Formats: sequence, structure tokens, C-alpha cells
Amino acid sequence: MEDQEIIALYWAREEDAIRDADDASRALNRSGARESADGSYRLVSNSAETPRQLRWDEQGRWVWAFDATIEYEER
Repeated sequence: MEDQEIIALYWAREEDAIRDADDASRALNRSGARESADGSYRLVSNSAETPRQLRWDEQGRWVWAFDATIEYEER
């Protein structure tokens, strides 16, 4: 594989990772069902931050991640 092909492959995977993390973050911020199916808990609030890059290991690999906070009350 030529260097240009390797770089193009890396960026394609990087863009997929960014998109996946961003989609997950947005999904958590959308309002949906506020109560469990069996009524044992109720979602009080939830939020997710914008995805950011984190170092994964000592070999220099990175992942995209975000912090999420979910507050619920049991019934």
C-alpha cells in the first residue's frame, strides 16, 4: 500500500469514529422515554458532552469519547 492510500484509509476510519461518537452523544441528549417499561425507575435528566479524542494506549492509539450524566430515581 502506498503512503497516500494508508493516510486515506486512516482518515476514513477516523471520520467514522468521530461520526459514531457524535451520533451517540446526540442520541443521549434527545428526550425520549422518561420511564422504564416496568415503571421501576424514572429518568430525571440526562446530558452528554461533545465528543473529544482520548489517548487509548501507550502505542499512541486514540479513541473518540464523551462524558454523559444520567440522573434517575427508583420507584
